[in-house]
Amino acid sequence: MHLKDQTYVIGHKNPDTDSICSAIGLADLKRLEGHSNVFAARAGDINPQTSFILDYFKAEPPRYLPNVYPKASDVMSNGVVKVGGATPILKVMDLMREEKIRFIPVVDPDGRPEGALTLMDLARKHMLETDGQREVTTTLPNIASTLDAEIALDFIGGEDRTFSFFVGAMGVESFLNILGKSDPRGSAVIVGDRAEIQRTSIEKGVGLLIITGGFRAGSDVLEAARAKGVSIIITPLDTATAAQLVRLSTPARRVVGRYESASPDELATDLKLRLGNSTGIIVVDSDGRMTGIVTKTNILRPPSLNLILVDHNELSQAVDGAETVNIIEVVDHHRIGSFHTVHPIPFICEPVGSPSTRVAEIFR
Repeated sequence: MHLKDQTYVIGHKNPDTDSICSAIGLADLKRLEGHSNVFAARAGDINPQTSFILDYFKAEPPRYLPNVYPKASDVMSNGVVKVGGATPILKVMDLMREEKIRFIPVVDPDGRPEGALTLMDLARKHMLETDGQREVTTTLPNIASTLDAEIALDFIGGEDRTFSFFVGAMGVESFLNILGKSDPRGSAVIVGDRAEIQRTSIEKGVGLLIITGGFRAGSDVLEAARAKGVSIIITPLDTATAAQLVRLSTPARRVVGRYESASPDELATDLKLRLGNSTGIIVVDSDGRMTGIVTKTNILRPPSLNLILVDHNELSQAVDGAETVNIIEVVDHHRIGSFHTVHPIPFICEPVGSPSTRVAEIFR
């Protein structure tokens, strides 16, 4: 049962007729006064006398709440930012900056989590683990998207490929010495309008040629590339920027870290302990699909469930978990017990025979 942003009018455990009827009456009054999401509830089973009365007046019994401890479904964020596994890392970083978040789930086409990305994951992958490395595992569509490029020739498709990237910013002889140390088909060359480097790359049969500065490939270059099966993309970015950004074309699924998951019914107190070693927890339904996430921010928010107590005012008699949510009103006719609230609340405790008497008076 989802309790977010709801108010329950509820009596004590082992409820009698006073407790049940005053909860029904006061909840109805609150709704008539314009308060939405206010419901009558009970903390225990209905006795035969109360059941007879409800049947006689054709009244629905209050819903049963075994406890009101906040659960994952009560504290989680819905409609959270998520990405597919093919999303370029650059896009993930842009989303984190725009949405001011540090945790993004990565899901498959059916909405099932494949992992999660955090700022630390991205820093580790692209700052701490890439020093001096040429290799990047990515896809041609991701490279084109990241570099805002046009695909002129495509012999690769959408499959993952690992490329060793080279910048053609030197003489042909020096370039050949560097390029000759790698498998040409697994190489990608980033170059501007150096036609000789372009032709040399194609003659060597590199897998991908990235032409920067928005320079168009000549017809002879395109013809030679087509014959050699060399893919070509054209980006408006300069060579230095393209070389810097291309590593961020890596698909998110290649970088995802381990993630924590929880069911919607897991207690928020348990999630709080688990968040000590995690940036966020992905909440999944019975089919394994993501329904929301829980972060430390969610856990630290004030509880959103409200209780109005009728026919009692002591936590020892209240529904389990009452101390973890907001008690916003009391209508009672017993002795005054002891509990604390953060803010002042309406507290009615009169020596009448039944709390329903006081509810009727409020109606009148």
